Amino acid sequence: MKHILLLGAGFVSKPLVDYLLSVPDFSMTVANRTLHKAEALVAGHPRGQAIQLDLINGNRSEEHTSELQSH
Repeated sequence: MKHILLLGAGFVSKPLVDYLLSVPDFSMTVANRTLHKAEALVAGHPRGQAIQLDLINGNRSEEHTSELQSH
């Protein structure tokens, strides 16, 4: 299985997430500054995960740092 990391949940992200998660061999983590936007993108996708990540303001937890490194 291939794991995809998408940084940001902007306007064009929804079609991309839908397309990539339609491929059975892909799983995806969407990282965004606001968690609810990332969650909205992966809602209903069993292989999708949302995390909150703010690289500009330095709000990175150890958990998310290790998860990002795994991608």
